[in-house]
Amino acid sequence: MRREHIARLLPDVFQRTSGAEPDLLGALLGVMEDLHAPVELTLSHIEQAFQPDVTPESFLPYLASWLDLDRFLDEDGKFPPGSDRLRVLILQAASLYRLRGTRQGLERFLETATGIPGFKVSPSSEQPFHLLVRIPPQAERLRRFIHKVVQAEKPAYTTCEILPPGESTAGSPPGEGA
Repeated sequence: MRREHIARLLPDVFQRTSGAEPDLLGALLGVMEDLHAPVELTLSHIEQAFQPDVTPESFLPYLASWLDLDRFLDEDGKFPPGSDRLRVLILQAASLYRLRGTRQGLERFLETATGIPGFKVSPSSEQPFHLLVRIPPQAERLRRFIHKVVQAEKPAYTTCEILPPGESTAGSPPGEGA
C-alpha cells in the first residue's frame, strides 16, 4: 500500500498536516508502506501458494492436510520419499481417491507416493479378504512408509501382508503381515 493511499485513509486533520515540515507524518507513512510491502508481494502471487508444483516446501504439509495426506508425514512433518513425491501426490490426489479401495488404486497410490513402479497387489489364495502386496526391490528402504500407506489405503475389511518380489506367503513369519 503506497503512502499516498494510506494518507487518504487518515482523518482529515492528519491529511491537512501531511507534507508540512518537519514531516513526521510522512516518515510514519513511509514506515507503514514498508511494513505492508512483504504482505502485498505475497498477496500479488497468492495463487502460487496453492499450486503444489511451485509452492514453497514449507507450505506443502499444509496443502497435504487439505487432502488428508498429512497422515503420511513423519514426526518431523517430512514426507519420507521426499518433497518432490509429495508434490506429485498432491497433484494426483483427486484421481487417486477415485480409485480408493481397489487393487489398481492401491498400486497406483504406492507408485505415485514412492516414485517406484512395480507394486503388485493380489488376493491371497489361502485366506479370504487377505491381500498380498509385493514391493519392488528399490522400495525396500521405504518399507515402514509403505506399510503405513497400505494400512491407510487398503479396504477396511481386509488384512494384508507386505512381501518383497518372489517371496511366498508360506515363508513369511507370522508377525510380518500387516
